[in-house]
Amino acid sequence: MSTKNDKKEENSWKSQKEPLLEVEETRKRDYFLPISILIAGVLIAGALIYSTGKKTVGPAETKKADNGLVVQAPAAIQGVEIGDSVILGDPKASVTFIEYADYQCPFCTSFFKETEPLLIKDYVDKGNVKMVYKDFAFLDQFAGGKNESHLAAEAAACAADQGKFWDYHDLIFKTEIADQQANPGKSENNGNLNVEKLESLAQELGLNKNQFNSCLESNKYKDKIQKEVVEAQALGVKATPTFFINGQKFEGALPYPQFKATIDNLLK
Repeated sequence: MSTKNDKKEENSWKSQKEPLLEVEETRKRDYFLPISILIAGVLIAGALIYSTGKKTVGPAETKKADNGLVVQAPAAIQGVEIGDSVILGDPKASVTFIEYADYQCPFCTSFFKETEPLLIKDYVDKGNVKMVYKDFAFLDQFAGGKNESHLAAEAAACAADQGKFWDYHDLIFKTEIADQQANPGKSENNGNLNVEKLESLAQELGLNKNQFNSCLESNKYKDKIQKEVVEAQALGVKATPTFFINGQKFEGALPYPQFKATIDNLLK
């Protein structure tokens, strides 16, 4: 049985995600347009960079069900790769569940709290699904110099060096859940996920202090995290969380039955 220690409805489904270009619209309206232009340029550049070294991401047929679920044809996401990401579950499992998320994203914490445990219990622990977490750290780009999304992602990668990625991943999300409860509507880029906090989380897990702190403070995994962001952009990821289940793309913190139906169909 795989465990994280070892290896580790809101009004409509459409609202259960953090949109890339709208996340700070209300608070940043005065300079939202320039940021939008900049992001569009990054998206284009990212797609070009990705396509030079990976499989080309072709045009997609996109379908939207009545409940707002977005499913993208598998042919359009052939570039999704596990790479060096830490797998939770049996690496040989027939279903691969890849999540792109930002540790500061409230909808990502909702998925973590409400849906992920059920997926692990019903599928991962039984050897039918392997889960992969990838970073789409973007919320801090609106923060005027703060980089909490990237720092948290880098910290989790540093924890992976000591075999504790999933434990640290869980601890970050639990920290964010507590912050969201204490500061409703103000938990993004509020300084909660600073270097000192991230290092203290490592100590809670008993990680080697010097090794972890050196890794985080040297930005050892900065390029790795940015590579995953570029990868996500090339795959058409525009919101968090976004999931790819054996090539099918889903956007938003959808409830468990939506994921269950897809996985059960794949396991037939």
